[in-house]
Amino acid sequence: ANGFIAKTTNGGTWTKKGSIVSLRDVHFYTGAAGFAVGDSGVITRSLDSGKTWTALPSGVTSRLNSVFSNGTNAWAVGDAGIIRRITTIGTTATWSTVTGTTSTQLNGVYFTSSSVGYVVGNGGLIRRCTNAANTNWATQTTPTTENLLSVWFKGDGSSSGANDTGYVTGANGTILKTVNGGGTWTAHVSNTTQSLNGVVPLPSGTDSAVAVGAGGVIQTITKISGKGAPVTFQGVHFPSLDIGFLVGDSGTIAKTIDSGKTWAAQVSGVTTRLYSVYFSSTTNGWAVGDGGVILKTTDGSTWSPQTSGTSENLKRVRFVDGNNGWVTGSNGTILRTANGGTNWTAQTSGVTDTLESVFPVNADTAYVTGQNGKVLKTISQGTLRFSQTNALNSIFARNDSVYMVGNGSAAYRSRNGGLTWDTLTGISQNLNSVFSTGNNAYMVGQNGVAYYINHLVATKAVTAMSMPPSFTTNLLSVWGSPTIGSNKLFATGDSGTLLLFVAPLTNSWISLSGNLAQSFRGVHCAGGSADCWTVGDDETVLRTTNGTDWYQQTRGAKLFDKLLTYKRMRAGTADTVLMQAMDRDSPLRGYEKQVILNIPAGKDTTLNNVGLTRCGYSGPACTP
Repeated sequence: ANGFIAKTTNGGTWTKKGSIVSLRDVHFYTGAAGFAVGDSGVITRSLDSGKTWTALPSGVTSRLNSVFSNGTNAWAVGDAGIIRRITTIGTTATWSTVTGTTSTQLNGVYFTSSSVGYVVGNGGLIRRCTNAANTNWATQTTPTTENLLSVWFKGDGSSSGANDTGYVTGANGTILKTVNGGGTWTAHVSNTTQSLNGVVPLPSGTDSAVAVGAGGVIQTITKISGKGAPVTFQGVHFPSLDIGFLVGDSGTIAKTIDSGKTWAAQVSGVTTRLYSVYFSSTTNGWAVGDGGVILKTTDGSTWSPQTSGTSENLKRVRFVDGNNGWVTGSNGTILRTANGGTNWTAQTSGVTDTLESVFPVNADTAYVTGQNGKVLKTISQGTLRFSQTNALNSIFARNDSVYMVGNGSAAYRSRNGGLTWDTLTGISQNLNSVFSTGNNAYMVGQNGVAYYINHLVATKAVTAMSMPPSFTTNLLSVWGSPTIGSNKLFATGDSGTLLLFVAPLTNSWISLSGNLAQSFRGVHCAGGSADCWTVGDDETVLRTTNGTDWYQQTRGAKLFDKLLTYKRMRAGTADTVLMQAMDRDSPLRGYEKQVILNIPAGKDTTLNNVGLTRCGYSGPACTP
């Protein structure tokens, strides 16, 4: 097959520079000088910015797949483990063999100095060189067996002090990253099954990279600035539309000041898991976690420990103002402060179960729920207790109407502020979350169940809500916003589940699931606004401001152009095929195996009248 080299001087117009055998890679080590390699051992070089090219003897006839030069040395790798090198780049170049001690096909090469370099190949192979003669090679441990196609490091390859942060991409959407020179490689979620053929880190300080591949895929690899491997977020709180905070594993705290477009890691001073964060203003906030950790900030940036007086794991923190707040945790722990956490006082719960949630009503009154069916209410006259045998997972209070749900089909309602409780009926699964708005309370749980009940009527029987056909995915959280509409709610769950409930479909949920497979563990709408957020695994953050379009905040990319149809998802599996609407402003962000929904104006709540256009594997190419 014939190949060619194309050149651009303005970033838009490309000029073909010749026709030779198929070329596989090109690398310029200065603005004027560079190499290209390809089939049949071809190595060719330009010294005049690609105007002319001269073939060089490589000494091999096998295919060469990748080339790299740091301006002094150059390396080319290819089939059957071939590594060729020149040690002094001049007007003439003689290539010699480097013994890499592998027969595996090599597809990418990068050197951060003349003595430290990396090659990647089939079967998840990454090998690292550590001496100037390029004779010491060691295979590194990787979390994949996919064919690896490209490698690139942040260092420019000209000095031994180059950055140790590097990226590798490969088949089936594989993305690996290291921050310690390959000592450990971490897999990142790419949200595509296409082969990613090339990767280049973005400028220093962004901690990001761009990967490209088959089907026109362009992937931006991002993470929260200042953090290493992706973590699981446990809690989120937005004290304003612009400013928000996340907490999670390994002491992670991150802040956004631009409504989630970018996130910056903050120094927490701890490495324990943080479960919950709450702010009484944009600067005054608290975070709690394992081992009795309570952290406070008064400027929204600098965190300091507070004395909790306990080593129990703390699960939830809530404040009603800048002074009055509660913390709950394991072994029946309830902590109370009336001075912003300067002093925390242990309250007697009378139970030894883990207390998972607290919902304060005012400075005197708060509700607490926990494992093994424990429900507590503290009032100025003392503590009222409620207990049953099943774990309770969620509580929600509006004035005197209080709902709590849990395992074993447990669901309870009080219409007098917790003095007496009704046991709700008609429930068949464990329930994980409850939310009340308008006249109704909504509950979601395992195997995709959802129910509602009107709290103005005396009936104790809940009504099952209609779900997308064959929907059995675990639902973990439900929340809504009065600004979006009293009957417009969101539910999140395993395997990337995001559901929408919209009036006038009085008991029906429709799926908004996109190209993500992470579990979303919580959803919250800021105050009474239309600003809603959900957080989950692998640093995943989604946001909507209108209830229809969702944006993945860690990438700053729009996920959903319009509402999406349902797709069957099974709890606990990773083989779910999710669907995404193409972002019409960036057609190259489309993914294969997707369904684009063209929903007419005014039809965004009725999926029966939409037109489906399949593209990718099952149809024509995806176009805007």
